Amino acid sequence: MDLSERKRKILEAIIEDYIVSAEPIGSRTISKNTDMGLSSATIRNEMSDLEEMGYLVSPHTSAGRIPTDAGYRFYVNELMHQYNIANEDIVRLRRFFTAGILQLDKLIRQAGSIVSQLTSYTTIAVTPELNKSFIKRFELVPIDKSSALLVLVTSEGIIKNQLIAVSESEGELRKLSVILNEKLAGLTLEDINLVKINEMQKALGKNSSILMPVLDFVHQTISELDGSEVYVKNTQSILNHPEYYDLSKAKEIIGFLEDKQSVKHVFDQADNDNKINIIIGKENKIDEMRDASIVTAKYYSGGKMLGKIGIVGPTRMNYAKVVASLDYITKNMDNIINELYNEERGSE
Repeated sequence: MDLSERKRKILEAIIEDYIVSAEPIGSRTISKNTDMGLSSATIRNEMSDLEEMGYLVSPHTSAGRIPTDAGYRFYVNELMHQYNIANEDIVRLRRFFTAGILQLDKLIRQAGSIVSQLTSYTTIAVTPELNKSFIKRFELVPIDKSSALLVLVTSEGIIKNQLIAVSESEGELRKLSVILNEKLAGLTLEDINLVKINEMQKALGKNSSILMPVLDFVHQTISELDGSEVYVKNTQSILNHPEYYDLSKAKEIIGFLEDKQSVKHVFDQADNDNKINIIIGKENKIDEMRDASIVTAKYYSGGKMLGKIGIVGPTRMNYAKVVASLDYITKNMDNIINELYNEERGSE
């Protein structure tokens, strides 16, 4: 239903005041805090209409109103203005993005932490589904006469390493790195069959004893990366919101957020074509989230969606600030990930 300009302004004012105060908003508050030039009686009549339309509700016997899920949805879709991130927060974000974080999984974890600091809400980060990842490159880095560091980079930018025993010289290790890259780069775990293993053994010749430790490491690494990881930051922030002063409610949502499979399921329900998606209150399909909202943003590389970062909080969250923060951080993550991949492609 279309709202008149006056109703839109009153609804916007109520929601923005309530986001800050967490107290029911009365007509006198709106009259004092806006320049609409309306009497309290006129505002009360408009608020009554908005309540009948389902955008506001009167809690208990209070004279004030609070927004409903429908009210928040109308606000997000129709009334919310672009939020300008504070200069000090921009400085903090730029410092994070110039820190030279090269491992994708570390970048995602750190991005979750910085968004949580910026918004003061619980943050969830989901890493890419890596069950189709392949070997990008190998390095054998000599440590001493009897050991070397085996470094593996996957197609998704994940870097893993492991110390292995070796008897080869530094020069031989460099040659072995070249052979391993020639034979294994571009292969998934399923591609490494007996035929490939025999080919590698022949190519390695007298140094073929190094092959089994390498293959064991590859199998272990890619098996561990199969599927996505879920990182939850700042869960305790839930307790800072009046909606969760009730300990039973707080325990319920904190317990839910500690179950990573359940959290992953919440993220899956937010899977549509929008880069940023907002699910408000009862729009959530999961009971534990019916009094909360979740805002998720996707990050990409080469047009491919790699994962998501999201904010969880009460329906009374500052949607404009959350959207602006997620938009800024995912755009910069996209750039960093693309630069990382371009560097890797250029080095091949």
